Amino acid sequence: MIQETRHFHNAPLVYGWGSIAHLSQIKGQRAAIITDDVAMQEFGYLDQITSHLKAADIESRVLAQIANEPTTNDIDGAKSALIDFNPDWIVALGGGSVLDSAKALWVFCEYPRISWEEVFQFNNLPEMHKIRLAAIPSTSGTGSETSRVSVIIDSETDLKRLIFSEQIIPTLAILDPTLAQSMPPELAAASAFDALSHAIEASIAVIASEFNASIANGSIRLIFKYLPASYKEKNQHAREQLHYAATLAGMSINNSTAGLAHAMDQVGPRFGIPHGVVCAVLLPYTLAFSLEAATERLSEFGQSLGLRGENDKELAISFVRELVKLIQLVGLPHSFKDLGILEKDFTAQLEPLTEAAQNSGSARLSPRIPSIEETRGLFMQAYNGELPEVLQA
Repeated sequence: MIQETRHFHNAPLVYGWGSIAHLSQIKGQRAAIITDDVAMQEFGYLDQITSHLKAADIESRVLAQIANEPTTNDIDGAKSALIDFNPDWIVALGGGSVLDSAKALWVFCEYPRISWEEVFQFNNLPEMHKIRLAAIPSTSGTGSETSRVSVIIDSETDLKRLIFSEQIIPTLAILDPTLAQSMPPELAAASAFDALSHAIEASIAVIASEFNASIANGSIRLIFKYLPASYKEKNQHAREQLHYAATLAGMSINNSTAGLAHAMDQVGPRFGIPHGVVCAVLLPYTLAFSLEAATERLSEFGQSLGLRGENDKELAISFVRELVKLIQLVGLPHSFKDLGILEKDFTAQLEPLTEAAQNSGSARLSPRIPSIEETRGLFMQAYNGELPEVLQA
């Protein structure tokens, strides 16, 4: 019998306290550093990176500083300096926006004449063979350090678009929990919900396998266990475990897909809301919508957390209710209205938001695919904070 052959992709990992020192062991001549605009310099991590590269006898230069979610214009403005420097390593130091920018710049460094439309074509990049990418996350959410996805905002449409290819999986991911200690509580909470949405949605997608679902379950367990202490106390051990949980979630989604919350996340660039916050708002509504179709997997999460239920459906409901409690515990909003978005402004964007969600591959691979009317309804529930009755304990 002929069976489908699948692959499990993720970046090689180096992890542990002080693991950024591994850069002193890599081989090369020139490293282009991509980082954020302020934080990595202020906390001294940028100096550590350059010191470790110097110990490896590698010339390094900061060639791009990414302040916000990257746009095509941002990448266009930065790529010439990298191409001129001709690096054999790109070192990305920062949050998900930095890592995603570094992946895009990696492509243009290897192929300066490639167009954005070619770059955005699904799984269509040529082989990356000249430059290597070391991804060092400073936040614990996106999982970009191990994934084949880069999220870039199209400057012409203000919509998020994906570079999706195995070619942009980083050559090396360095998980140093020291960097995660500097996150303010609000960022730690939002980042964790970015990771949590990856883990949950990757597991309930119709293409999910036991490999990515098992890894995701471990990530979910860590996030529920350690997020409260990470948020309230900035507990070092909790921050470490969440840093690893985010990468586990990234590994899971890298080998599956996102779901409805990600399909609907164009709300973020439209209204300037961080991605993790958008995920926290949307997840209760999208999971309640998918409850019947995803009962078995959601009940497994509930069981893993030690929740009670007489059957799989009750366990699944208990899990989503526990998710709502966690949102409240870490001070994240339950609605877009809570974020100060006026109803007239939200409804003015409702049709393009609905259209973008309907066209998303993440929606088409979700366990339950919403109609246009159902998608509008989910957006308005999330705007008004109208939790479905099943989640009202």
